[in-house]
Amino acid sequence: MVWGEERDLYILTKNSVGQVPITYDYANVTCKLVRELSGGTSVDTPTNGLETVDAVNCPGLYKLRATKDETKCRSIMLTGESSTVGVNVVSFPPVITEEYMDRLNNIVDKINNKVSVNIRQILDRINSLETKVGRMKDGR
Repeated sequence: MVWGEERDLYILTKNSVGQVPITYDYANVTCKLVRELSGGTSVDTPTNGLETVDAVNCPGLYKLRATKDETKCRSIMLTGESSTVGVNVVSFPPVITEEYMDRLNNIVDKINNKVSVNIRQILDRINSLETKVGRMKDGR
């Protein structure tokens, strides 16, 4: 996801007994956007409403178009709750912005480089000790 660009987010509604997708329950679903911001987590009511994706081929799947302002975050997830008895709302994993992923990847790379350097230093020390032990055994 790109920071500050509109994005479709999805949820699925299912019957709690048979886990069968429920179509046309979107009017009974109250949605929330869970966003990770630099100052913490935010839970807000989205600007736009739900739309049915494809009632025949994807029953129970709904989408919501998050606005540019709503996607100005590190990650975003659509969640919700149905007022219909016996209907569960299933959220999809959060979407992470490319910029935040780049930052996370840079941190992981730095950690990997530091670990690699430390491992090389440890291996060099082991080799040095093995050489010294070998010389001691040979009486040198």
